[in-house]
Amino acid sequence: MARLSRILILGPQIDRLDSLLNGTFRVVGVTETDFAQIKIKQESLFDANKRLNSAYRNDLFFIRDEKYLTLANLNYLRELPANQIIFDQNTSIADDQLKQLFDLKNAQFVDSSDTDDLANELRRHFFSGQLGYKFEMDSIEISPEFAGVVEQVGHNYLQIEADASDDWVEVLNWRLPIPIAKLTDWDIWIENQVLNADTIVDFQIRLIGPETGRTYYQKSVGLAELSKRHTISVAEEGGFASIKLRLKGSNPSIKIGNVHLRQARNGRGEMMIGGNYISDKQNLDDQVLYYFDAADMKPPLNVYFSGFRPGEGYEGVFMMRSLQAPTLIFSDPRLLGGAFYLGSAHFEQKIVDVIKKTVQRLGFKPNEVILSGLSVGTFAAMYYSSKMQVDWVIVGKPLANVGVIASNERINRQDDFPTSLDLVLGMTGGVSPENMATANQRFWQSFKSQDYSHTGFVFSYMYNDDYDGKAFGQLSKYLHEHEPFARVRHKGLVGRHNDDTNGIVNWYLRQYRDILSNEYGREFGDVQ
Repeated sequence: MARLSRILILGPQIDRLDSLLNGTFRVVGVTETDFAQIKIKQESLFDANKRLNSAYRNDLFFIRDEKYLTLANLNYLRELPANQIIFDQNTSIADDQLKQLFDLKNAQFVDSSDTDDLANELRRHFFSGQLGYKFEMDSIEISPEFAGVVEQVGHNYLQIEADASDDWVEVLNWRLPIPIAKLTDWDIWIENQVLNADTIVDFQIRLIGPETGRTYYQKSVGLAELSKRHTISVAEEGGFASIKLRLKGSNPSIKIGNVHLRQARNGRGEMMIGGNYISDKQNLDDQVLYYFDAADMKPPLNVYFSGFRPGEGYEGVFMMRSLQAPTLIFSDPRLLGGAFYLGSAHFEQKIVDVIKKTVQRLGFKPNEVILSGLSVGTFAAMYYSSKMQVDWVIVGKPLANVGVIASNERINRQDDFPTSLDLVLGMTGGVSPENMATANQRFWQSFKSQDYSHTGFVFSYMYNDDYDGKAFGQLSKYLHEHEPFARVRHKGLVGRHNDDTNGIVNWYLRQYRDILSNEYGREFGDVQ
């Protein structure tokens, strides 16, 4: 993501803050209290229609004067970007409308009484962008002293069965430590499932100095804390994050999945300010992330399921932000690039609940929702449309048949998307033709259960798709035969799945804006 290069301080300025931030942000002082008159280097903050100038859309706004917090300024305040508004912790917001506004905008409160502490907080936790990694499962080394059994189930998890022992036995060591920058904070999440209550766990987290090679931080995580967030702070010298697993007890048994390392926000959000997560208690406590941007708080809620993303974090943030409408972005950090947002029934209901609760917070009608996605995200957009009534489903490069995608890995698309094999293995327990057929039905059993008479669909697809060449034809045929009142738009492009992503995305966005304009009365003048 682009750098949040400026902090606009509206009101009394803070001595030394600019120098203390060391170029992380550029501090810009604003003393003008009339929003309509605010200019920075002759560039107005708002246009004549009281819309925020796109040049300021990625800046932080630190409001330090309560003169700005009046109902007369409500239309201006509504334009300030969500998750990027800051107040001092002692700021008093008396009006209920403004309280509701800043709650939806997820305004952040900081202690500005000590400038050095404030600069440290801004630098460490209000950084722009998002950064996260997985400890590579292929780098795991089984300790020579371990005499038990380790079974690897693709890249889903390792299942460990150990002999009874009163002494600690080293089991796993991740051979490739991850380098992380100095003076940063990081969260570690461990996918796990204990299979025997007598299992005693020691999951060790270490930080190693890059020059000295010495361990300057070490934490032992026991069973009770294994599924919790573990935050580590990197010293001035930087560090390499390293992990290993030890076990003891009466016949210890455990599953260990992926281990995630994400730059931390000190409780202000998962990956980004405004981010959050849901976990699947029935499947290793693995997670799906979501990020909410209230934008102008007018219908509809635009839900975007991120596509394939090897790194941790949200995909499509700026693309969806360009629509200038409320956006809820989901990201699936499981496996390599995501597990198609599937999980236990309880977990999938959590995704539905997040969407419905966000609609309620905004005060929209239950159906004022657009589900959308590209590639991997299309599966989720269509799948979850079967679990709630929505106005539109907008997808590019639709994928419906997980088994077909995995089957194409052997001949039609060799070694291009091995995650699909891991996904089928995790879903069905195997990768035989029968398992592929079972995986295919996961989508269709759900999709065919919904009434789509009040839903519109937009498909942009590839004629020669080598991931799921059947998807569009099946979807079109089903909707035509069984949902004659469903509205359908579609456009095909020549090529395989990844041959013309720009063409797919351009048509996808044109249709998105057309629907927002004609169905919801939105205008697109200032588009970033």
